[in-house]
Amino acid sequence: MITLKYNGNWAFIQRFYSVRDEAAARKAGVLTAVLFLVFPAFYLLPAIAARVALPDLPDREMAYVAMSLRVLPEGVMGLMLASMFAATMSALDSDYNVMSSVMTRDVYQRLIRPAAGNRELMWVARLVTVAVGGIVLVGALFIGGFGGAFEANRLFTGLFGIPMVVPLVFGVLWRGPRPAGALATVVVGIGVGLYLHAHSEVSWPVATLIEIAVSVATLWMSGLIESRDEAYRERVATFFTRLATPIPDTDKPLEAPEFRRALALLLAFVLAAASMLYATMGARSLAEPGGLLALVAAGTCAILAGAFYLCGRVPQTSGRPNRSRD
Repeated sequence: MITLKYNGNWAFIQRFYSVRDEAAARKAGVLTAVLFLVFPAFYLLPAIAARVALPDLPDREMAYVAMSLRVLPEGVMGLMLASMFAATMSALDSDYNVMSSVMTRDVYQRLIRPAAGNRELMWVARLVTVAVGGIVLVGALFIGGFGGAFEANRLFTGLFGIPMVVPLVFGVLWRGPRPAGALATVVVGIGVGLYLHAHSEVSWPVATLIEIAVSVATLWMSGLIESRDEAYRERVATFFTRLATPIPDTDKPLEAPEFRRALALLLAFVLAAASMLYATMGARSLAEPGGLLALVAAGTCAILAGAFYLCGRVPQTSGRPNRSRD
């Protein structure tokens, strides 16, 4: 389920839109996969340690915060809370932007008002963003009824995420599936998910595998009968031809050396500021393990800041003028 979710997540896919060519997209995919494989272990360590250090914790979802309050000094705890809020806002604004783009371009402009102008589309996008944000806020008020954030995420990802992602992922791998098959996959997958959720005797891992198998089988069966629509077959052939055709060198954007230097200096400034914050907070708690860890983090950020500063100060004369793709 996690593999399907990561490969079909709209916000995650955006990183492939911002690369130079296919080789850069492949590198971004490999780097992302490695990071998603390694970093969850660090996220899970506090929760795992809480089972031993805080066996009587009444709310399991508070394990991360409870362990942080126990081992982190005051300043680092505040920084961690700020980081959690920042990460949450970053993830939400990405999802809101993607949702508003899909609803505005793919639904409103394509199906409701094809002649809509930019000003009208901008207002629709803003209204969609507000509506989606309101739905999320209301859902957050009642999330306790689902057993907590983790249980709610697991439930809705299983019910709706799998059936919606399967057509997205396998639609670019198989030529056969039809649009009606994609719609049938969503409907059948959600129906199977609801049925399995109503039968608690079926464990969640088994129910997830069944829903994935049913969704994939439904999509695959929709391609067993070839479409008789010649125009549709031509569109499919054109799509896969473009998908297999590398981007011409003339269409690849180039970065100006000044942009790279400015980006390196910006990273150096941010890391230097983080280093000073860690050093200030660690100096107040030298007797605690958290204070020593804060000093280690301060030294690491300082070294990285120096490296990026040197990269930004070194002139790069081999770059070519910047070009952007229309």
